[in-house]
Amino acid sequence: MDATAAHGARTVFYEEPGDSWATPVATLTAREAATPVIDRLHPGVFGLFAGAYSAMLLVLWLLFATDVGAIFSIAVCTLYFAMYLGVPWVMNRLAREAEPQAVAGSLGKFFRSELVIYTGRLSGIGATVQMLLIPVSFTIAFVCFGVIIRITG
Repeated sequence: MDATAAHGARTVFYEEPGDSWATPVATLTAREAATPVIDRLHPGVFGLFAGAYSAMLLVLWLLFATDVGAIFSIAVCTLYFAMYLGVPWVMNRLAREAEPQAVAGSLGKFFRSELVIYTGRLSGIGATVQMLLIPVSFTIAFVCFGVIIRITG
């Protein structure tokens, strides 16, 4: 009797998923198999993303636009923001005209579904959190910095 049998342990052999590290594992649990799978982000997520960056710019304008140098810097940031969101918006509009897409459905349905990405699957809410984490964190940080500067200054 070997050591694994003496302790009641089981030896399980796992099959390698493939030649590449990016090959997805083909075995799915019952929950994963029942979850709807989509291949693109919901348009509402882009609205949340733009809203988070707009809130950040609003905080910058309200709390930090105190002199000409700061106003110029924030104006440049606003122009970069317009390009940062404007270029993907225009490209999305052009792609939609070239190849019409089906209606996306509700944002709640997107949150309950899974998004197919290069390395496998990601929940809709997980993808949204990953996109919004940086702008929301920066907005909170800018509010804290601005309040501290106003209180101490």
